[in-house]
Amino acid sequence: MPTFEYHWTVADHIQAVVESECRIVDVKEFGEKLEDEYFMKVNPDKLPGYLLISGIKDPSEIGIR
Repeated sequence: MPTFEYHWTVADHIQAVVESECRIVDVKEFGEKLEDEYFMKVNPDKLPGYLLISGIKDPSEIGIR
């Protein structure tokens, strides 16, 4: 069965929200994180597992007064 992977960076997701004419209210990552030590090797199992982007459209653009 053919499979594929899709890879979006955090910036790609944020840009998609901005291009949909939403104002970003908050961006949070949840889950495991690497320590802030620059010399550590990257371990994908320790990267944040979830990304939450909160945005709002201009109420006048969606018909709300």
